[in-house]
Amino acid sequence: MKRFHRRCRRLCVLAALLVLLVLFLRQNVLLDTASRHAILLDAQSGRVLAQKRADERAAPASLTKMMTILLAIEGEPNLDKQVTLPEGIFPALQIEKASMAGFAPGETVTVRDLLYGAMLPSGAECCEMLARLAADSPLPIALDEELIGCNTPEGKRKLLSAINPQYIVLKPSLHGGICGGNEWIAEAEKRHIGWWITSALESNIGLNAIAQWCATFDNPLPQGLGTGLLFTDNVEMPLEVRKDCLWFCNDDI
Repeated sequence: MKRFHRRCRRLCVLAALLVLLVLFLRQNVLLDTASRHAILLDAQSGRVLAQKRADERAAPASLTKMMTILLAIEGEPNLDKQVTLPEGIFPALQIEKASMAGFAPGETVTVRDLLYGAMLPSGAECCEMLARLAADSPLPIALDEELIGCNTPEGKRKLLSAINPQYIVLKPSLHGGICGGNEWIAEAEKRHIGWWITSALESNIGLNAIAQWCATFDNPLPQGLGTGLLFTDNVEMPLEVRKDCLWFCNDDI
């Protein structure tokens, strides 16, 4: 009987070691992937089998490509317009080993083809051509909510360089505060991109801070700083809108 119990214990220990080994190998497979983030789920139960930094916040893959697609659709409503892919866009993409949709240099395709090529196989040559179309659009393009989530200086440089919009709209509460706004303005001015500042449903305290920050710039464009008046229950502040200007009235101070 004792020998039987010893065998049972050994089998249990062996089974536990095998389970740990399987879990380790699954986890190690993900750790060896080139991607910084990964997760492996059971298709039937949805149980997490292995993960690699799965809980870290990260920007969606190909975020710049998605923004390029959105602006191209807005800037070029004629999806059947034909364009020719210049040979000059391919060498740099090939050096970077970028994912391609399969179009050839000098090939003539429609804007619709480029959109499909950018969205489905994530073709870099399609995104490059769409970015050029957006930059040449007869309609001025302004990035607004598209800036949300792009928080690093490198990400801001890449987004503005890829799309090259005519304007950006800055909401400090959504775009990294005053520090983040200063970074956007610096990168925009390097590229001769226009900008203006708007509030985003702040109370009078936030509106006052944004207005004073905005006043430190010599920007001739109208700024959108009047949303504090939307609140019926607000903090008392000496702010007043006169015609098209926001005034700080300190008569009672």
